[in-house]
Amino acid sequence: MSNSTLVHEVEAGSIAGYDYGRAGVAPSPVSLDELRQLEVTIGWSAEDAKVLQRHGDLFRGKAEQMVDSWRAIIGAQPHLAKWFFGPRRQARR
Repeated sequence: MSNSTLVHEVEAGSIAGYDYGRAGVAPSPVSLDELRQLEVTIGWSAEDAKVLQRHGDLFRGKAEQMVDSWRAIIGAQPHLAKWFFGPRRQARR
C-alpha cells in the first residue's frame, strides 16, 4: 500500500487555507509510517486514491455537505462527541 496517501501533492498548493509543505507549518504528529498503518487499518488503497483524484470536482462541490453530514454522525456518538465538542458544547471548527 505504498504511496497511497490522501493528499495529491500537485493540487495541495491550490487549496485555499491549506498550508501543506509551506515553511512555518507545524509538523504532523503522525509519521508517514503511522499514516501507512492507518491506511491499512481502514482498508485505504492506491485505487481509492485514484478514485478520489478522478472525482475531485464532485467531492469539492459537495465538501461542505459531506463535512456537515460527518459532523452529525460524530456528534451523535458520545464516545466521539467528547472530542468534537468544546467545553460549552459548541462544535469545534
